[in-house]
Amino acid sequence: MLDYQGGRCAICEGEETCGNILVPDHEHPMGPMRGILCENCNRVLGHMRDSPSLLRRAANYLDSGSQTAPENRNQ
Repeated sequence: MLDYQGGRCAICEGEETCGNILVPDHEHPMGPMRGILCENCNRVLGHMRDSPSLLRRAANYLDSGSQTAPENRNQ
């Protein structure tokens, strides 16, 4: 699977380095393996409870960041 992904994280495409370890990702609890992710991307999925809708909401939040905080509207 790592060869198929070109030796990179399936999400951010980061390579494994001493500060960036690639780990297998699987559906929880202990379901089939989905791919190889860096630890950061793997943690993000866990913190978002593997929820596509939460991840979409997070992306929408980031996309509209200048609209959410009043102090950022004039920048």
